[in-house]
Formats: sequence, C-alpha cells, structure tokens
Amino acid sequence: RDRRILHEQVDSLLSTSASVFIAGLLLAVAFAGLFYWKTQQLGILIWLGLLNCWQIYRFTASLRYAKIPSAQREPEKAARGYCYGNAVTSTFWGLVPWLFFPHGDIALTAIMVLVLMGIASGGIGSVSSYRYTVYCLIIPILTGLATALLWQGDVVNVFLGLCALAYMALNLQLGLEQHRLLDESLRTRYEKEDIAQRLAEQVRIVERASLEKTRFFASASHDLRQPLHSLGLFGSTILSKLKGTPDELLGRNLMHCVDALETSFSAMLDVSKLDAGVVEVNSSAVALGDVFRLLQTNFGRQAEEKGLSLRFRPGNKWVLADAALLERLLGNLVHNALKFTSQGGVTVLARTRGNQASVEVWDSGSGMSAQELPRIFDEFYQLGNQERDRSMGLGMGLAIVRRLSKLMGMALVVKSLPGRGTAFKLSMPLIAAPFIKPVPVRSTGSALLDGMAGMRVLI
Repeated sequence: RDRRILHEQVDSLLSTSASVFIAGLLLAVAFAGLFYWKTQQLGILIWLGLLNCWQIYRFTASLRYAKIPSAQREPEKAARGYCYGNAVTSTFWGLVPWLFFPHGDIALTAIMVLVLMGIASGGIGSVSSYRYTVYCLIIPILTGLATALLWQGDVVNVFLGLCALAYMALNLQLGLEQHRLLDESLRTRYEKEDIAQRLAEQVRIVERASLEKTRFFASASHDLRQPLHSLGLFGSTILSKLKGTPDELLGRNLMHCVDALETSFSAMLDVSKLDAGVVEVNSSAVALGDVFRLLQTNFGRQAEEKGLSLRFRPGNKWVLADAALLERLLGNLVHNALKFTSQGGVTVLARTRGNQASVEVWDSGSGMSAQELPRIFDEFYQLGNQERDRSMGLGMGLAIVRRLSKLMGMALVVKSLPGRGTAFKLSMPLIAAPFIKPVPVRSTGSALLDGMAGMRVLI
C-alpha cells in the first residue's frame, strides 16, 4: 500500500510539471528583465540562462518518466530526483538576494521580497503531495531571503528578515499540514479499496459455493426424485392393504407425509435447476388456446370444489414461447390465484399490446398491500400462513414464476388491491398463426383402422 501511495504522490508531482515549468519560465524572465533594466547587472542574465537551462532539463526528465509504462516506473527514484531538482531550483531563487541585492532601492527590494515569498507560498499546492519537496521548496528560498536581509544590518531590512523567517515557519506548517491531509486521504482510499477487494473475493467465494450447491441439486434431481416416487408407490400399496383395518388412519398419515415431502422436494429441485441454468428454452409458435385448455383440465376440478368460476379467453392468439415452460408458469399463477380466492373466481385472458401479447391472470381474492408486493416472489414467503401449514403450500410457486419469466425474457407485472384481488400480467412476443399444410387422406386409412379393431393402447 505504501508503494502505491508513493506512486500516486509522484504522479501528482509530475502532473503539474508543465504548468509549473511555464509559470516559472515567465516569472523568471519578467523578474530578471526588471532587475536588469533597473540595475544593469549582467549577472542577472547569466542567472536567468542557467535557471532556464536547469528547468528545461527537469521538464524533459519528467516527460521521459511519464512515457514509462506505469508498471515499470520506479517511484522512489523519481521522488528523490524531483526533490533534488526542486532544491536546486529553489537555491537559484534563494541566491538572488545575495547576488543582486538592490541596495538603496526600497521599491526593488519590496518587489524581490514579494516575488520570493510568492514563489514559496504559491508552490506549496504543487509539491505538498510529497513531504520532502515541501522542505526543498520553502527552506532554500526563504532562508536565502531572510539571511540576506538580516546581513544588511539596518532596522528595516532586519525587520523584513525576521518577517521572512516567520513566514517560512508558517509556510512549512501549512505545507506539512496539507501533505498530511493528502496522505491520509490516499491511505483511506486504498484501505477502502483493499476492503472492497476482500469483500468482493468473499462474495465470489460464497457465490461459487452457492452455485456448486445449486448445480449439485440440479444434477442430482433424478436420483432424489426416484426414491421419493418409489416411497409413494409403496405407501399407496400399504394403504390399500390397510383399508378397513384399525391401522388405516396410520397409513393415511404416512401418505400425507410422503406427499408433503415429495411436493417440497420437487419445488426446491425445480428452483435449483432454474438457478443452475440447466433448463433450456425451446421457443416455437404456441397457440394460447391449447395452453389454456390444459390449464382448464388441470385446475377446473379445483375451482369447482371451491365453488369458484374459472374462465379462459385466449382470443385465438399465437405467441413465441416455450410451450411447456409457459404452461408451467401460468399453472403456478392459476393455482396461486385459486388458493387465495374464496369467492368469485379467476379469469385468464390474452390481450394485444402492439406486437406483444399480454397474458393476464385476474382473481377476486383477498389482494395484497403495496408493502407486501416486493416480497411475494421470494422463496418460502407466504401471506397469511405464519404457522407454516404445509396444506397451504411451500411458498415456492411465485419464486418459480419469477425465474421462468426471467428465463424466457418475459416482463412480469403484478398489481393488487387489498380486498379487491390481484392481477399478474405477462408480456410475450405476439406472432401470426402458422400455416399448417393439410395431410391428404389415403384410401388405405380405413383399412388400417379396421385392422386395429379390438386393440388397446396404453399411454
């Protein structure tokens, strides 16, 4: 982490190299030009030339470093080089009061003091990311200025020298405080990144374990279902042998347990197969009328036993879907609607919405509040069954509905009003009815049927 922080600090230093180079060049030219115009000292021009040559060298070095790929950079070496370079530049400015002090010209002295103090304070923002560059910038400039002023010996210059020393102490404190804040922000950022990486790794481990568990259940579904089916068959045989005996009630209780176990296992294994991604969607042209007839066959008796109406209105529509998965999805919705409806009935209909068919399941049941709607698709969540009565189901029906709709890419919307009922709306692609080529009747057909007279066919 410390190396990454140093890398960031060096990059921050070098990111301002272009602006610092241009600003320093213009300031040095203006300052030297003013001094040469006022004092006619040739040395100031030599000083300017040497300073600019040094600054150009530093700038080209920073450009070379920037071209190095990030993984191959050496931030420690670059940081030391920047500190040394900054110390030399500051020393150039710190020598100005000693080499070119404007004796007797208070205005030029004031300009010199302001320029050197301005460089020291103005450069803090560009160098505060790295601690030692703060020292290399401020100390050479202001030490040179303060000692030169104190060397003059008169009251005014001594006073200005003491002010320069105080100003140096203040700027050092501000620069180091700014560096501390920047350093803490970098450390906090990298600590959060490290924590986020560790959390992400833990999440990946948990997800991988969950996926492996899901795949295991999905792959083992056949091996788990078969013993359950056998248990049900053996239980039915035992129950038939116990009819009319005192132990018949015991046999019936056994079959209730077997049925509940098989229902629970089937629901959980179905969810596992869907989560594992082993269920494939085979979309084709599907007549909603055929699907609705299957639903009528499967749930008509249940509705009749509860004294409810069960109406289907397919509207002669064809959709692009997987017929088996669609029948399973709508079957869960119809079963759920009948379970929570005590009077009135359930209506399943299809509406046209542009190029989409909206297949809707309406009921006149108890309905749900807006707070309950987001949770009805959660596993094992049931309304009005806090006692977990298995006769009311396992709470997996709508969880399977959500997974099937997502698997087939169909938008599912639910609306409900307490005491008024609930509506589930499923959108799917609407297509034209496919053309079915008629099969010609052969003359041998009747003879073939005559030959099958008396035969029995078992399906």
